[in-house]
Amino acid sequence: MLAPPLVADLRAANEHLLMANLRVYELAMDVRDVNERLLIAGLREQELAATLARERAQLAVILAGIADAVLVVDQDGRPVRTNAAYVRLFGHSDTGAPLDDAAGQPLPVTATVQARAGRGETFSQTFSVADDDGGRRWFEANGQPLPEGERDHAVVVIRDITARRAAEDALRRAARENSLLAAVVANLETCVSSPTRTNRTTPSSSTIPASWP
Repeated sequence: MLAPPLVADLRAANEHLLMANLRVYELAMDVRDVNERLLIAGLREQELAATLARERAQLAVILAGIADAVLVVDQDGRPVRTNAAYVRLFGHSDTGAPLDDAAGQPLPVTATVQARAGRGETFSQTFSVADDDGGRRWFEANGQPLPEGERDHAVVVIRDITARRAAEDALRRAARENSLLAAVVANLETCVSSPTRTNRTTPSSSTIPASWP
C-alpha cells in the first residue's frame, strides 16, 4: 500500500497532467480553427482571383470588339490599358505620334487627351496627327473619369473622323460653288432681261436746222 503522502502527490500529478492535456486540446482546437479560417480565406482568394480573371477576359473581349480606340489612364495620364483599335491607330506608346490640334498646330503637353483625362476632366476634343506620307488624320476624343471607387483612373474613347471631315469639307466646297453659280446665273438673267441701251438719240423738231430738207 502506498503511503498517503505519495497517493496525494500522484493525485496532484494526475490533475496537472489532465489540465495540461486540456490546454493542449484547447490549443489544438484553436489551431484547427485558424487552419479552417485560413483555408476558407484561401478558397475565397482563389474564387476572387478566378472571378477577376473572368472579368478581365470579358473586358478584353469587349474592348477588342469596340471599333473606336479606347485608352484607360491613371491620375498621371499614364496608359494602363488600351484596345486593338488604339494600337492600330497609335501604336503601343501613349500617343504613337506628336499630337496637334484640329488646325494642325502642336498641342501643349497639358492639353493632350492623356493629360486632361489624368486630371479627371470630362471633355470632348478634336485633335490631329500627321501621317508619314505628309497627310493628316483627324480624331475626336471623349473622356471622363471612371465611376466611384476607380476615380484615380479615366477612360478616353477616340474615333477617327478623317473621312467625315473630308465629306464635310466637300459639302462646304459644293455649297460655295453652288452659291457662286447661282449668283452668276442671277446676274446673267438680269443682263438678258434688261433693254438694250444705245448712245444714239433722235433729233427733235426744235433742233432741226432751217436748212434741213
